[in-house]
Amino acid sequence: AECRRATSMAATGGQGAEKGTDGPYLFGHFTAADAMFAPVVLRFRTYRLSEAGECGLLGPEDVAYCRAILSLEGVQEWIAAAAQEAHRIAKYEV
Repeated sequence: AECRRATSMAATGGQGAEKGTDGPYLFGHFTAADAMFAPVVLRFRTYRLSEAGECGLLGPEDVAYCRAILSLEGVQEWIAAAAQEAHRIAKYEV
């Protein structure tokens, strides 16, 4: 239920403020709202929900949004830094 609410917010979040803007992010261009959703997108990635067809939770717009966030240079650096983290707790590794 939480995933569905989060993806619904991600898919419709930008429709009220700047109707008609083009772009892959919530308000067309990257904003703080997208930065706030980056951890949510990373969680979707962890559980393989950010790709089309996985569990049927994400629609095409949601998948496109996840891809846009995951392709950001800052997010790529974040992922790379996390992969280099030496401290691991085995029971939490996926």
